[in-house]
Amino acid sequence: MSAPDLETLFKIEPAYEDSAKIFLSSAVGISAFVSGEASDFISPRLELIFNLGEAKEPPSDPVPNLSEGEYSKYGASFSVIVITDPTLGQTRADHLSYISKTRVALLRSSSNWNSVNLPYYDTKYLRPLETTWQIMGDLITTQLSYQVELSIREDAWTV
Repeated sequence: MSAPDLETLFKIEPAYEDSAKIFLSSAVGISAFVSGEASDFISPRLELIFNLGEAKEPPSDPVPNLSEGEYSKYGASFSVIVITDPTLGQTRADHLSYISKTRVALLRSSSNWNSVNLPYYDTKYLRPLETTWQIMGDLITTQLSYQVELSIREDAWTV
């Protein structure tokens, strides 16, 4: 599917975050929020952060309407932060359940990031990196970090 313009094609971070918000909310069963999303703080919740990283060499062959090859393969990081509040009756077991459900939804074999919800990108690689726990006042937070490699689909370049 061809992107309507180059600006849309390069909105990579919101495309991944918005896609993950949909499937993780459903899979985990709690609300998910993307980076920079204004909302009243609720708990339990998932916070999603996708950071595009370094472009991979070499650039692609020349693409339609552009005279040179452009970078189409990128590394990225993706983090899911699970937040619960024990003072609101959210137990350790609840917190651990949200973590495991998130991990299941992000298994390499899952089809959650696909051409339907990410029509301009192919997710080539998804690898768990680390999990870190933190107590912040009354809140328990766990950050699950992933390494991602993606490419812009050849048919996504604007013609």
